[in-house]
Amino acid sequence: MLAGFGSQWEPFFWQGVLLMVLGILAILVPGYATLATEFLLGWLMLGGGAIRLLGAIHARRIPGAPYQSISILLQWKTTCANAPESLPSTICTDH
Repeated sequence: MLAGFGSQWEPFFWQGVLLMVLGILAILVPGYATLATEFLLGWLMLGGGAIRLLGAIHARRIPGAPYQSISILLQWKTTCANAPESLPSTICTDH
């Protein structure tokens, strides 16, 4: 199996070591792991909503675009309601 990697096995090895260390830390300190996961998911949801908003602006003449816009606003509101401490106050101003 290592023959397929050739001389490029070392970065994969260190990536595996790093992921194992981070996994052990997540088990030992679950509070920080939870906070990091919440922070990451909050930003991913916010970014996804921004991309969907741009798509809705470009496709505003397509039937169903108003419903898509409502869905985007609900996603944005849900993101701000579920992870307010991981998002800057300039994005979620209602808390």
